[in-house]
Amino acid sequence: MDEADIDTRDNRVAYAKLIAEVWTKPETERLFRADPRSAAIKAGLKLPPGLEVKWVEHGEAFFVRNEGGKTTLELLLRQKPSDLSDSEIDQWSPSAVGAFYPGGSCSSSSHHGSRNEP
Repeated sequence: MDEADIDTRDNRVAYAKLIAEVWTKPETERLFRADPRSAAIKAGLKLPPGLEVKWVEHGEAFFVRNEGGKTTLELLLRQKPSDLSDSEIDQWSPSAVGAFYPGGSCSSSSHHGSRNEP
């Protein structure tokens, strides 16, 4: 599975939207915790068939892991910042969500650090 098909600007924007919805909509949080792949696709991530998606509480915000011929997308789910209301989060641009995540840009097991895409 080609990492370039997963690690895209559009997918990062959709991921930011997903996390904002998880923080503000209980039904989205339930779906994300139960079936992160379905929640990611519903939020607009374009994912290749067979890609496993899981949520994690620690690590990179958007991490493509390639191990033993298996590719997994790990999506970080942190607690909602306590000093922000749901209405404030609803007004964010997708890029604002990245400010609350270490390594707000994508990373992978074969590429560490941030990517700068236009």
